[in-house]
Amino acid sequence: MGRARPWPKHMRDCIFSRVDSVGDGLVGWVIVETPYAAAVHEGSRPHEIRPRGNYPLRFVMPKAGGAVIRTYKVNHPGYIGNPFLLRALEHVISASPG
Repeated sequence: MGRARPWPKHMRDCIFSRVDSVGDGLVGWVIVETPYAAAVHEGSRPHEIRPRGNYPLRFVMPKAGGAVIRTYKVNHPGYIGNPFLLRALEHVISASPG
């Protein structure tokens, strides 16, 4: 098993958009190229996180003086979600003339 893909630090660096003219209107796409975008947008239930291979998960804890924590299981508390794409769409619709 290879190393984890080095995703950018900020999800905003993985958001791409495109708008095309179609007939008398416009069609737009927004693509978020991260495997965790849906969990950020929609939220997630509490769940267990385990490594995929026979090696521990590794975390650096800045608030604990940079301590490195290694473990084979983490209980994620869940996340309520941040519907940033929906809010952006609502903003564009409310700002559109007509």
